[in-house]
Amino acid sequence: MAPDTPVTPRPAATVVVVRRRGGRHEVFLTKRARSMAFLGGYYVFPGGRVDTSDTNPRATGRIIGADPDDLDKMKQDGYEPLGFITAAVRELFEESGVLLLCDEAGRIVSGRLYREMRGLAGQNDAPFVDEAIGRGLFFAGNRLRFLQRFTTPAFSPMRFHTVFFLAEIPEGQEAGVENVEVERSLWIAPDEALEQNRSGEFKMIPPTMAALHMVMNL
Repeated sequence: MAPDTPVTPRPAATVVVVRRRGGRHEVFLTKRARSMAFLGGYYVFPGGRVDTSDTNPRATGRIIGADPDDLDKMKQDGYEPLGFITAAVRELFEESGVLLLCDEAGRIVSGRLYREMRGLAGQNDAPFVDEAIGRGLFFAGNRLRFLQRFTTPAFSPMRFHTVFFLAEIPEGQEAGVENVEVERSLWIAPDEALEQNRSGEFKMIPPTMAALHMVMNL
């Protein structure tokens, strides 16, 4: 039942991760656990809500190379734009294992450091921001490109104002984690994902489908 007064949307960030295979793009999709209250059983891109830790200056002050034009687009709805970037990096790592942390020169973590952080994922109680700062790392805003924004309709009892980013998976990294929120994950060509949606195999919401169409036109 729709609320009498629309719920205020909470800020959230989603990352459309892409890779090139056979001369075309593939995207990384996850199927949310059917037990989830919001979009349970739906195929989505990695992402989640912006937490207070994401908007803390300790985090936003460590963003490298954010595009000023993208920041202007994210400001248009009255939200603090930098928190979307830090949340995108954090949520992407938590839900896919892709890590867009970098050094001060903007070079993405690689090799031993990347493998070590992947190995600690889910076992380390330290907040993501603290982990990044402790290792002298920064948030790679230079690897995130604004794609679209979407606000959950007013009739929904749970609402989010979500910024979608596009990012290529860094060389040497892998996508896929074991997570209670993720029932399945896969790489798939956008047109194939849309066909699975049309056949009823993949449940998706309109902004997910819109993002797939955008990737097809890259």
